[in-house]
Amino acid sequence: EESKLAFYARLPGRKLAQEEITVDRVRQAACFIVDINRTAKTPSNLPLAAEACFSLAQHIETVRVRVDRLDQIDPTAPLADKAQQFVRDGLRPCWADIERDIEIQADQTDAKPDCAAFRSPSDFGFHNILADGDKLYFLDFEYAGTDDLAKLVNDFFCCPQIRVDDSHRDEFVDHIIRNLPVDEGFEGRVQTLHRVYQIKWICIILNDFLARGDAQRSFANDTNA
Repeated sequence: EESKLAFYARLPGRKLAQEEITVDRVRQAACFIVDINRTAKTPSNLPLAAEACFSLAQHIETVRVRVDRLDQIDPTAPLADKAQQFVRDGLRPCWADIERDIEIQADQTDAKPDCAAFRSPSDFGFHNILADGDKLYFLDFEYAGTDDLAKLVNDFFCCPQIRVDDSHRDEFVDHIIRNLPVDEGFEGRVQTLHRVYQIKWICIILNDFLARGDAQRSFANDTNA
């Protein structure tokens, strides 16, 4: 630490294409989540994961913030007028319907004990997995911490970068339920939050139209960087 040096191992493998996401590879991903949570139900030695949520109300509020942020679309961004129209006429009405439906459930379920806390890589999906033959390597735990695994499941299946087909969803969820002491509302919460996290990922894609997102994109595309 004094020398400000770090050593890293180079992981073998490559990113998979969407058509290479098999039942076995999805099962390995589910096993990884189970394995890192075998030693404790409520880990106390980790901070909260990024945007950690432990009630339906918290899940809703986290996505609501993202939706509201889209009021700040940069008018100078390419296709900004179409993005604003999409948010106004498509995204916001859809979100209003979802929010209304789920807030009714939140009033009923959030009176129960909080969602169980588990270790979560948070930014979990095949965009952060390398395959070396039949073996998978999991990486990038920048946002990791304790969280509701219902959020992890929905992020895993909604993240658009390397899509995981919904046909694998039931097995992924069942593996977690069979092997971890999740709360009794876990499975229902996963299903309830599916539409919420679809909206979340639409918002993430639309971040490119915000002033900060446009600056990040320009930096990433700068050949002189």
